[in-house]
Amino acid sequence: MNTAMRNGLILGVLFSINFLITTTENSALGLITYLIVGLIVYLTYRYTVHYRDTELGGAISFGRAYLFVIVQFFFASIISAFVKYFYLRYSKTSFLENMFNQSMEVMEKILPTVSGEMYDAMEVITNPQSYTLMTAWTNILLALILGLIIAAIVKRKRFPFDF
Repeated sequence: MNTAMRNGLILGVLFSINFLITTTENSALGLITYLIVGLIVYLTYRYTVHYRDTELGGAISFGRAYLFVIVQFFFASIISAFVKYFYLRYSKTSFLENMFNQSMEVMEKILPTVSGEMYDAMEVITNPQSYTLMTAWTNILLALILGLIIAAIVKRKRFPFDF
């Protein structure tokens, strides 16, 4: 658990940096977000291999590797959620307002009529609490998918003559 928490802290900082970069209007920084996502995937793999080799003696089951990835992302999501919430609530409050306006413009162009219920639903989605919760669940969903891939690659059985 300590290893997953420590790794989750590092991944959470990367999630937070990635989010902060996406809130800027500088499109050149947008390319860095792809590098950060790649770094998150790579580090998740490396952390799981390190956990297998140093703490488990070189052998890990698929289930344990999968759970390790999910726990890392769970702690990373908690760290990232705090950063996102406080940033959206107190630092850059216009970010979600702009997202709401842009989303409604797109909906009005696509759909012939936009109901009041759609406006209300978008208002709920674009408040800091809902947005933060939604992104945290997105990170957990990513962990469920990425964990399947990494656990399949990292799993290793203990050989009969290993000590």
